[in-house]
Amino acid sequence: ITPDKSDSIIFSTPRFDVIREAHEGRDYYYVEKPNSCICIIHDSFGKFLLLRSRRVNISGAKYELAGGRVETGEAPIEAIAREVAEEVGINVRKSELIEIASIHPLPSVTTEICHIFAYADEQLLRTLETSQACTIGHEGIEEITIVSKYELQQLILEGKISSAIDAYALLRFDLMTEARVET
Repeated sequence: ITPDKSDSIIFSTPRFDVIREAHEGRDYYYVEKPNSCICIIHDSFGKFLLLRSRRVNISGAKYELAGGRVETGEAPIEAIAREVAEEVGINVRKSELIEIASIHPLPSVTTEICHIFAYADEQLLRTLETSQACTIGHEGIEEITIVSKYELQQLILEGKISSAIDAYALLRFDLMTEARVET
């Protein structure tokens, strides 16, 4: 929370604050929350690593990318390296992480910025074996799997990847990789 907004907090939780600000005679409300980060872990054969996680606020488990919150004072690249280690069980080299976008998921509702990274891992099968052993059960993770581009598209169409941020990240990554192939 920024110091000058402390008087305008109308509701506070450990994860976010609801802010009221007056502007041109009207009250505006928005959610102030920490920034987030996600990572597309892939190989050169068009395979992607996904987590299937159970979330309390939605029914059932959904597939998603590794990621989480950027802690106060933490750089986004540090945060995604930490989150990938926690959720997938691998230590990524920060020099090999590529930030492909920073987006405002809901600009009229929240201050959050989501930083989207990509990480090429040519040892995905070995990564999967390591991951299964150490992260199942962490923060609701039920499964770690590797899927093809076609399977990824099917998961999105079937609503099994329901995060708009994850779908956007995967689409943007796909468009970027196609553009590189065409040039």
